[in-house]
Amino acid sequence: MFYKFKNYMASFIYPQENRIFVLTWEGMSFIGKPMDLIVEENGERKLIGQVVSKDELINGKEFDFNGEKIFVQHKKVFAFIKELFLSVNGVKVAGRAA
Repeated sequence: MFYKFKNYMASFIYPQENRIFVLTWEGMSFIGKPMDLIVEENGERKLIGQVVSKDELINGKEFDFNGEKIFVQHKKVFAFIKELFLSVNGVKVAGRAA
């Protein structure tokens, strides 16, 4: 499925080899809002799936993409510091705000 970004969406990007994973949402805060997980490779953007609730985001959600397991979670790193975490087949992918 082809995916076109909306102009008003915020996002985090996770570059990995020859592709980029993107988590995107409307507004400034992503807590409690639906998030789209998109992959951009070979010049095309494809929607992998959505995280639709705060509980899914906190507990983590796994997606199956071309035989790979993509895991997304808003998790605690240290004390009150949290990160928007993405891994592919159990290997963390470093991300940043776009």
